[in-house]
Amino acid sequence: MTRDDIIRMARQAGAERSCINDEVWMLALAETGFERFAALVVEHYKDECERELTEAIKEMQERGLGQ
Repeated sequence: MTRDDIIRMARQAGAERSCINDEVWMLALAETGFERFAALVVEHYKDECERELTEAIKEMQERGLGQ
């Protein structure tokens, strides 16, 4: 997961960017926003794992393994 992925999901969850200084900033989320953000992170990893598993199975089938 990239920094951009995290920022995108936080914004989808309703986060607002609050500048603290030039280098440090935080995303403010309401309580329900944290729950939505967590759900988006889980969904992201689930999709990523499913993609990797599908690719691994396809590679094994191409090699004639696992049959």
